Amino acid sequence: MKPVLQHIALSVADPERSAAYYAKALAPLGAFSRPAGYTSDRGERPHVVGVEHSLSLMLHPAEPGTKHDPYAAGTLHHLAIHVESAALVDAIAEAAGGTITDGPRPFPDEYRFGYYGAFLLDPDGIKWEVFCYTELAEL
Repeated sequence: MKPVLQHIALSVADPERSAAYYAKALAPLGAFSRPAGYTSDRGERPHVVGVEHSLSLMLHPAEPGTKHDPYAAGTLHHLAIHVESAALVDAIAEAAGGTITDGPRPFPDEYRFGYYGAFLLDPDGIKWEVFCYTELAEL
């Protein structure tokens, strides 16, 4: 089995607000949203948005007064979610609402295999993308 990134933990200003955003954005994939069944190392119960047997976002409360800095050491620059079709890219970008920084569109000069994607910002300014490949790789 190839390794697959299954979950990622994000520190966000308001986990419930972020959970609502990601649950809406990922609704075309059948996303669920619920409090985690565990407490974190700091004692709080994060909020989880997930797609069954696939991706889970664990949303933890950030330290008060802090803002996301994608270039600070140890922080997330962005995350990318690979989906099956351009139609799903479009549906997710539309469902997410909010800030779309680029796309949805093909990126023929930047990426390969018919990369089609959208780049978005969540309520905390965390950059994320949703994409698919529209061409098969030639080996």
